[in-house]
Amino acid sequence: MGLRVGCYTSSGTILYETMLAEHPEAKDWLTLDRSGKPVTWGPLYYRYWANRRHPGFRALLREVVHFAVVEAKVDLVHFDNYGMGPSYEPYSVNQFREYLKKKYSPEERMRRFGSMEMDHCSRPHRLLPRTDTMVTRSLKTSSISAAKRWPTPFANSPTMGAR
Repeated sequence: MGLRVGCYTSSGTILYETMLAEHPEAKDWLTLDRSGKPVTWGPLYYRYWANRRHPGFRALLREVVHFAVVEAKVDLVHFDNYGMGPSYEPYSVNQFREYLKKKYSPEERMRRFGSMEMDHCSRPHRLLPRTDTMVTRSLKTSSISAAKRWPTPFANSPTMGAR
């Protein structure tokens, strides 16, 4: 059977100084707290969480997987750091608004949130009453689930399997 080789990549955090130097557009991938500041990985101020649902960050991760599988010919790619869900950067806020529009009819939105219009609402803070945090938890769960599924079709594609 032989020796199998794998590689590790962080799919949720970036070393922002080098990442922004190589990919200036990465500033749009950073998860932000309520005050608009990047969220750090614990006390490590040089390591920021990225929104793995952002199309730009996904494209970069696809490049990483492609390099690992096609060029380096590894047998497995391990993704780490799935703890962070949606945040307050524009992409997550817009995803939250679209989620509410799809999940609730205009009448339900009026009854539940006091408005049918969702284009100006923001993601609630996690310390709000339980009814609002249930919406946030539901979005976070669907967001993390989708983020974990995204590499599967790519990894199983004919170009990735051909070696």
